[in-house]
Amino acid sequence: MASEYNPKSYFTGSYLEAAKAIYSNDTNDLAKALNQIDDIDKSGINQRYTLLIYAVKLKSKDSMLHLLENGASPTALAVDDNDREFSAIHSSITINDIGPLKIIIDNGVSPDYTEKGIPIAFLAQKWNNYDALYFLMENKVDANKTTKIGKSLLMDALSRLDYDLAMKWIDYGADVHHIDSLGRSSPYFVQRDLESYIEGSEPYEKLQQIKEMMIDRGAEFPVLSPEEQREKLGIVWCEDPEGWMHRSECNVVGD
Repeated sequence: MASEYNPKSYFTGSYLEAAKAIYSNDTNDLAKALNQIDDIDKSGINQRYTLLIYAVKLKSKDSMLHLLENGASPTALAVDDNDREFSAIHSSITINDIGPLKIIIDNGVSPDYTEKGIPIAFLAQKWNNYDALYFLMENKVDANKTTKIGKSLLMDALSRLDYDLAMKWIDYGADVHHIDSLGRSSPYFVQRDLESYIEGSEPYEKLQQIKEMMIDRGAEFPVLSPEEQREKLGIVWCEDPEGWMHRSECNVVGD
């Protein structure tokens, strides 16, 4: 087992005893250690891991199940080496084993769970974790969840030039008409990228296929540019509150 996960590096006291049991995947010793712990979700040294996050990192499924049965929260936060908060759910997306994510979802966490404004399906796309994405689809993840600026999963796949995944999202039911706060739509990404590839190339042919799929679902081409779309919809850059939004929601319009 990787020395980087030495329990002494992350926990002290009774939490260290629990972590040792997780490290050795000994649920009997883990049960004994948990009897000495008041807050099962308390993070360890420098707040780096909770016990559940530690179990996810080690892919210790038996320990995960025992921790969850004893009240551990998959949404409890720790911090990474850059002091960014993350949960056991987030950790389960970043490893090359679908088991921990399955355990967490099977224990009641929604596939649409959002952490710090980002739905976990976006995290799976960021990490190119297709097993996690397909598992979330099997569990009825909402294809039309968006980021704070309204970017959809389909738009994210297109912006990553992952055209096979884009087709998967369209087949799954993603809205091809959605427009984000910047005035961008999924057809806009397709139209833009088609102009970048040589006709007959593999990416060009995939984009043509995506375009036809979108047309079959009511999308129209050519597509307005983001600037034209913002003007049409009355979207402006707002100073108060800050961000792109409809003019009616803005107190002070920016330049």
